[in-house]
Amino acid sequence: KHDRPDRNEPCWCGSGKKYKNCHLPADEAERTSEHLHTGLHVRLHEYALSPRLDREFQAALQFFYGPDYQLDSDDEDEKLFYLERGLDYFVHDYRLNDDRRLIEHFIGEQGRTLAPAERALLESWRHSRPGAFEVIQVQRGQGLRLRDLVSNQEFEVREKRASEQVNRWDILITRVLGTGPDYELGGMGLHVPPRFSGSAGSTPSAAAS
Repeated sequence: KHDRPDRNEPCWCGSGKKYKNCHLPADEAERTSEHLHTGLHVRLHEYALSPRLDREFQAALQFFYGPDYQLDSDDEDEKLFYLERGLDYFVHDYRLNDDRRLIEHFIGEQGRTLAPAERALLESWRHSRPGAFEVIQVQRGQGLRLRDLVSNQEFEVREKRASEQVNRWDILITRVLGTGPDYELGGMGLHVPPRFSGSAGSTPSAAAS
């Protein structure tokens, strides 16, 4: 991302206008959107990891990773990787005893405390499903452009870490979540380099999480 100048300095875009008369309103709206969806993720994950749902969460992990799943590792990054993938599945896809998903329970229980913009984001996340996406453009350190291999819909994804780990023509099995003006990747994902997918493209990078 660009560095934000002071209000009366020239805008970062090179227009020659003062920042306050050019990109300041758009940048402020973007910052507000980022704060909104980040806070909502935190609330949703705290809800999912509450002690009263621990039994259901463990059952979801066993179903997602297989009955023999047991993570015994001293590698904190590895633990976090598996936790994020399992948590994403538990929140968005796993069916609880009443056949409803956790995100639906959260909306129902927390609905009165949600701002309209938060509820709109949650409704868009509620309809998200994992899919197969082709990387058609990479901006290192900034984000990706993805194409849904089923619908052909394209998504501008702001994901710094992913942009440094994947290459053009890679296939990502993941979830795309709206953040307002852009999209982000869900915690669940599988990276398939071109040599395995049969896609044309450059030499693939190491597998991304």
